Amino acid sequence: GEEALQRVEALLQEEEASNEAAYAQANSSQQLSPGDAALFVLTAVVGQELAEEAWAVEEVLTSFLTWEADTDSESESESGDEGAVGHSQRRSRAAASVAAKALPALPEGCGRRCAATLGAWELLLLGCTSAASASSSSSASPTSSLESESAAAPGELLIEVLQLSPEQLKGSAAAQSLAAAVRRSAPSSARGGDIPVQPLLRLICHALNCQRLIGDADPAELISKALACNSVVTTQPADAISIDIFSAAARVLLLAFRSIPAAVRSFWEKLPRRRDRDLVERLVIQSFAPLLVQAEATSAQALLAAQEDKFPDVEAAMVRRPKQLVLQLSREDLKAELCVQLPDAFPLRMAIAEPPEKMPGIPRPRVRNWMLQARQVLAGPKPMGVGRVMLMWARSFALFFEGVEDCPICYNVVHLSTQTIPRKACPTCKHKFHSECLYHWFKSSAKTTCPLCNQPF
Repeated sequence: GEEALQRVEALLQEEEASNEAAYAQANSSQQLSPGDAALFVLTAVVGQELAEEAWAVEEVLTSFLTWEADTDSESESESGDEGAVGHSQRRSRAAASVAAKALPALPEGCGRRCAATLGAWELLLLGCTSAASASSSSSASPTSSLESESAAAPGELLIEVLQLSPEQLKGSAAAQSLAAAVRRSAPSSARGGDIPVQPLLRLICHALNCQRLIGDADPAELISKALACNSVVTTQPADAISIDIFSAAARVLLLAFRSIPAAVRSFWEKLPRRRDRDLVERLVIQSFAPLLVQAEATSAQALLAAQEDKFPDVEAAMVRRPKQLVLQLSREDLKAELCVQLPDAFPLRMAIAEPPEKMPGIPRPRVRNWMLQARQVLAGPKPMGVGRVMLMWARSFALFFEGVEDCPICYNVVHLSTQTIPRKACPTCKHKFHSECLYHWFKSSAKTTCPLCNQPF
C-alpha cells in the first residue's frame, strides 16, 4: 500500500513537469470533481481494471441483494427491504445450512465481481492506513497549515474525502485539494461521480450477515481467521468464492475502521432500522473492537516513544486498563493521570476524554481546554486519534512548566492539526499566536491587525 501511494506521488510529479501546457488548456475548459480525483488515485493504486470494479460497487451491491432476495423468496423466509443488513441473520444457522443445500449458490459472475470489488478496496484502504501512519509519525513537524496542505500526499487527502457526505463534498477544502493535486494527470474522460463508500459498507454488512455464503461454518471463527490473514483477496476456485467474499468483507471492514472511522460511524448512525444498528454493533463488539483497541494502544505507545524528545523533562507512559487507555505523566515530584474511555463498541461509539479529578499545579481552565481539544480530535475524521490526544497532553503538560502561554485565538498551547506551539508574536502587545490561527483570523476577518490590541501585525 505504501509503495502504491509513492507511485501516485511520482506519477503526479512526472506529469506536472512534462504537461504544464496541456494542464493550462485542460484547466480552462473543464473542472475535475472530487469523485473523478478519487477515482484517478484509486486507478494509480490498484490499476484500471480493479479501480473500475471498485467504483462499480453499487452495481455489485444490487446484484448481491437480488440474489439474496431470490433465495429468501424460494426458502419462504421472512424478508425485509433491500436496505436492511440483518434479514439473513434472523434464521438459525441450522435452518440456513439445510436451506443452503436446496437454494441456488451465489452466481459465479456475481461472486467474482464481489471479490474483485472488495480486493480493490482492500488495497486502497491498506494504502490509506499507511498514509495515516506516516502522517501521525510526522505530525509534530513545524509546518504551517498552508505548507502542510500543499505538501499533503493524495493518499492523505483521500482519507478525508472518503469520509465526507455528498453535501460536504461540495464545500470540502480536502476534496478540492485532492482534485487540484491530480487535475494535471487526470484522464479527460474522468467519470468518477460520487465516492461509493456508503454502498461499499452496505455490501460488507450484507456479506458478513449472510449465512448462506458460509453454510454451516461459524461466522465468528471465519472472521477471526480472516482478520489474522494479511493477504488481500486472491483468485479462488468457484466452490470457495463465497468464503473468500466473507473473509474479504471482514478484512475491508477492519481496514475501514482503521483508516476512515468517521465514514463507518456515519453509515452506522444513519441505518434506518434500530435492529440493523444493533446487529452491526454486536458484530463489532464481538469481532472487531478488541483488535481496534489494541491497535490504538500500540499506536499511542509508538507515537509517544517517537516524539519523546518534544517533552524531555516529562516521563510519559501509556497504561491499558479495562475500557480505558491512561496517560501517566510525571515531572520531578509531580504526577498526573489523564485517561480516554473506550466503549465496548469502539470505534462505532466514540472514545471519550475524561477530565481528571485533580491536576496538581495546573489551573483548572487550562485542563478544561485540554479536554475540549482532545474531544475534537477523537470526534474528527483522522484515524488513531487516541495516540494524537496523548501526545498533545504530554506536550501541553511539559510546555506549561516551561512557561509557554496559550494561543489567544484557540486557547491551546499545541495546535490541533499541526502540533506546533505559538511563535508569531505581535510587535505591539507581544502576545504569541499559532501561525495557522493567525492565518485563519486574517482570512475570516479580512484584516491584518492583532486580535487582541487591534494594531497592525
